[in-house]
Amino acid sequence: PKWRFAGILLVLCVTGIFLASSQTASNRIQQGFNEIKNYDGVHATSLGGRLYFHQKTLALALDKPLTGWGTGSYQVLFRDNSTNDFFDVGGGHHPHNQYLYFFVENGLAGLLLFFVLEFHE
Repeated sequence: PKWRFAGILLVLCVTGIFLASSQTASNRIQQGFNEIKNYDGVHATSLGGRLYFHQKTLALALDKPLTGWGTGSYQVLFRDNSTNDFFDVGGGHHPHNQYLYFFVENGLAGLLLFFVLEFHE
C-alpha cells in the first residue's frame, strides 16, 4: 500500500512534467478545452461527439433507471432518440462509456453488479 501511493505519485509527476514540456500535448489539451467550451450538439468534433453520446445515453438511462431497457436495446434506442445523423454513426453503436452502456441496458441493478464484479479482488 505504501509503495502503491509512491508509484501513483511518481506517475503523476512524470506525466505532469511531460505535459508541461510538450507543445504538442499542450496544443491537444487546449483543443480539447475549446471543443468542450464551444460544443453545440450539432457540429462534429471528437470531444463534442463524446459529450453528445453521453448526454443522450444518460437521458435514456434515466428514463428507466432501475431495470434498464434490456440487453441489446442500446443501438435501437440511441438511433430512435438521436437528433444528429452524423453522431448516430459512432454513438449508435456504443456510447464510448461502458458504465453508461450497462446503465442503459441493465439499470442500476446491472450497473451495481458490474461494479461488484469489476472491483472484487
